[in-house]
Amino acid sequence: YHPGGLPPLSIHDKLHNGCYKLLHKVGFGGSSTVWLARDSEGGGLVTIKAMRADVLAGKTIDDLPDVRIPNLLHATSVSKHLLTPLSAFTHLTPNGLHPFLVFPFFGPSV
Repeated sequence: YHPGGLPPLSIHDKLHNGCYKLLHKVGFGGSSTVWLARDSEGGGLVTIKAMRADVLAGKTIDDLPDVRIPNLLHATSVSKHLLTPLSAFTHLTPNGLHPFLVFPFFGPSV
């Protein structure tokens, strides 16, 4: 964890004004960490992709391909065949401003 790197998160942390409570780390890599979280508004489970702060590098979250492309496809019939984010937000940590993508939770792999 360093400036521009991954966000320092822990189980039970709350994100996006308390909307999401982190329950379990699902996976991690060099550019992001994926968390299982409880959606306090909808009451269900979601997965949250927490990305490195340097991914934004002078851009807004809407400029990221992970957000921009699904938004463009949303109006087409193609979008029903793709897993697209339910929402996206940013979160400020000591390492910088991080983009977060929220996806539906589909359960463990079979």
